[in-house]
Amino acid sequence: MCMLCTAEFTVTFRRHHCRACGKVVCRVCSDYKAPLRYLAYKPDRVCKSCFEQLHKDMSALEDGLEETAENKSFSKPSFRGMFHGLGSFGKGKLKLRHRPSVLNEVRANADDVDISGYLKLWRKKTKQWRTLWFVLKDKAFYTYKASEDTAARKSTVVLGYEVQPLTTYFQGVESNLLFQLVHRGMTPMVFQTDSQASRERQVHQMSHIKIILDNRSPTRN
Repeated sequence: MCMLCTAEFTVTFRRHHCRACGKVVCRVCSDYKAPLRYLAYKPDRVCKSCFEQLHKDMSALEDGLEETAENKSFSKPSFRGMFHGLGSFGKGKLKLRHRPSVLNEVRANADDVDISGYLKLWRKKTKQWRTLWFVLKDKAFYTYKASEDTAARKSTVVLGYEVQPLTTYFQGVESNLLFQLVHRGMTPMVFQTDSQASRERQVHQMSHIKIILDNRSPTRN
């Protein structure tokens, strides 16, 4: 996911890195080149924010250039000419999917959350386990592809859900690694942890913050 516009990466819509700040960005948000000091002022790909800031600081950068054999050829006009857009985003630009504002409210690596970490979620549609980053905050469960994502892929209000440790083998996994969130009329969310201690910690924490309304006996759906 692009850390600026939250666009999802695909095989054809690839990720890039801003060579100034290091953020993971898409081609649209990194469609710029600017001279970078650590590269001896060689132009390289940067995000829009860094491009604008570096361009703004151009005078200060020019003043920092020492008159040596390597850089005496730099002049203000030529240095200014190193700032330019790549012009690639106009060709086949991806139409970004609208993302509800609620998914932008909590970053994956936010500090003020109840629970966060990687879990494997059973996907009934694909019949596979998928590793995702989850955050529980203010009675809502946010799902992310990675821990550095700036916006969630999905959010589920879990007030009224019941957390249950599974007691039987499920989809190739021992029961002591599994728990589920269930709610009447909703498809259960079945999770796999990497250890029994992790499973117990997840169940304890979710029970402790009282997202549960009742305590029915554990079942597997």
